[in-house]
Amino acid sequence: MPDGSQPATGLARKNEEDAPHLIYAPEFHFDSEKFLKEVDACIKKYGWVSIVCGEGLKYSDGNTVSSATVKDKFNNTEFVHGRIQCSAQPSQNYNK
Repeated sequence: MPDGSQPATGLARKNEEDAPHLIYAPEFHFDSEKFLKEVDACIKKYGWVSIVCGEGLKYSDGNTVSSATVKDKFNNTEFVHGRIQCSAQPSQNYNK
């Protein structure tokens, strides 16, 4: 999908409980503590959560959320799709 089309999927929601529940666009800084609180709230409300993150999502210090510590052969930082690393932990374990 072209950049921007994934966050736009939220416009297709018909009901409040439809996915995606949380949409994170690269125009806003990512806060892992706030993220985990929002995840907790969705799981408590809906029993599950669907999250869409735009490529290029950054922390307030400018570091990219999905950036790895490795560089490609052109010295560009590689992006890791499908995961976000957070130092904080959810308030409870949902994998029971």
